Amino acid sequence: MDTKKNTLDLMHQRYLQYKIAVIIIIFSYIIGVMIALLTNQISLLNTVQAVYLFFISVVVFIFGYLLLVKFNNKLNEIIREIEGL
Repeated sequence: MDTKKNTLDLMHQRYLQYKIAVIIIIFSYIIGVMIALLTNQISLLNTVQAVYLFFISVVVFIFGYLLLVKFNNKLNEIIREIEGL
């Protein structure tokens, strides 16, 4: 039983690290876009750049959201399993 709990604790830590990494990637993306906009590397007046920025942002945020939901669900499953021991 102790081995099972240790394994579950390690899995919990792994998924927690994944979740934190996704959050860091999303915030890094937001900060990078803000810097690019402030330094005029990306112009929202240029339609092509604005469309590219929109679609890439949608993909990044949807992918990040789905990963966060997946990791959150996995963390909750692990916690329930640990409490059941």
